Amino acid sequence: MSFDCRILVYDKYKKNYGSQTIIETSLEKIQEEADVISFHIPLTNETHYYLNKNFINNCKKPFYLINTSRGSIVNTKDLLNGLIEKKVIGAALDVIEYEDSSFEKLNKDQVFKKLIKLPNVIITPHIAGWTKESKILLAEVLADKIIEYFKNASRK
Repeated sequence: MSFDCRILVYDKYKKNYGSQTIIETSLEKIQEEADVISFHIPLTNETHYYLNKNFINNCKKPFYLINTSRGSIVNTKDLLNGLIEKKVIGAALDVIEYEDSSFEKLNKDQVFKKLIKLPNVIITPHIAGWTKESKILLAEVLADKIIEYFKNASRK
């Protein structure tokens, strides 16, 4: 469902994937026209800090940012500056640059502390991919591993 909006999509490597509701286009066109920019890309050397000061400045109008891919796709300091300068209207971040196995580092980072105080920033705990089906699958995989563990343990 497109909510009666145009969906512009850019993929550097994939071609001919557009449809009636998905308009395949260039990054420049997205930076020119998009009201919302949502990242769905893997973290690679090429995409590390993909959203940075240069990316933001190349956008012709203020936009909302959604990042559900990987935290280091977004340079948090540059995002914070974009929000302060009103080049970015708001941000919904399901992943953050500072993700780790614990959240202890978050309390020490001054940029992050400023970011979470902004009223136009939403941060969720890396749950964008969670669905009823994914939770069932996860439970099944875990149950299978537990059963396999006890089967192997009883053989010893």
